[in-house]
Order: sequence, then C-alpha cells, then structure tokens
Amino acid sequence: MVKHLRSLFQHAEAVAGQDPALAKRYVQMARRIVMRTRVRLPTDLRHRYCHRCESYLRPGGNARIRLRTAGRNGSLVITCLVCGYRRKLIWNRVKRNASTKASKNATT
Repeated sequence: MVKHLRSLFQHAEAVAGQDPALAKRYVQMARRIVMRTRVRLPTDLRHRYCHRCESYLRPGGNARIRLRTAGRNGSLVITCLVCGYRRKLIWNRVKRNASTKASKNATT
C-alpha cells in the first residue's frame, strides 16, 4: 500500500512543473486511498502537499520554506503560495550535556 502511495507522489513530483492540476489530482488520489484504507500517510509524504488546497508543494515553485530559530525550539514553516496556508513543524534542538560543555571550556 505504501509503495503505491509513494509512486503516486513520485508521479506528482514529475508532472508538478508542467501540469499542477494533474499533480494535485495525484495527491487527491493518494489521500483518498489513505482515508479509505485507514492507513497513515508516511511523514515524508505528509509534508509534501498543502492540507488546505491539496496542491503538491514544490519549494521555490509554489511553496516557501523558512527556518525559524526563536526561543528554545526551532520550527520549519512551510507556506503554500497557492492558497496562503502555513504549516508549522516544531522540532527540539539538541541539548548539550555537561561533559560536552566542560570539554569545550577546557579547550579554549
């Protein structure tokens, strides 16, 4: 099942530059399969389409990707340039332990 979903997204990626409507159709087909079979879409595929207008997102084409590092955690903001929908993905920064800090201070 996941193999079929990946192939639909590969087809969407191949035609997204020439025919965005066909790429959107491939995404809609994949979403319909996921909902019908009650299978979770893999994370890497989940971030490749707009959850509002179902467009296949191409960074630099119809999507803008920004990294934000304010505060303790960073975030990745994906903006769909077709409908304006923003998706924010939060990640935790890697925490350094005391031994790493001590070794850095000892070398300087």
